[in-house]
Amino acid sequence: MNLNDIFHYLTTIVSSRAKSFITQGTGFFFHRLAPKKGEGPEWRPITGQWLVTNRHIVLPDVGDGQTRSSSVEFMLRKRSVSGELEWERIPIAGADLDDRQTVGTSHPR
Repeated sequence: MNLNDIFHYLTTIVSSRAKSFITQGTGFFFHRLAPKKGEGPEWRPITGQWLVTNRHIVLPDVGDGQTRSSSVEFMLRKRSVSGELEWERIPIAGADLDDRQTVGTSHPR
């Protein structure tokens, strides 16, 4: 596996559509693991998974103000049976996006 493949497992391209505009940026996957049961290394189930991206990607400035995205698409990378890196498009739109999308607030420094 080359360095480019390793990097692509950590990040993804995120595209968002709001009105007639498309914004694009990067994101990363965040996983919450089940608590450890013992000492040392162990396999633990993933209990939560999120795609994290910048606010301006999913809430772009369009016209007079910010507009919530009507659809979001990202790429999920996986290994094929032959070991090659594959990219799978994951589109989310409509009510499904409304149920899954959380737009956080900025924190003062």
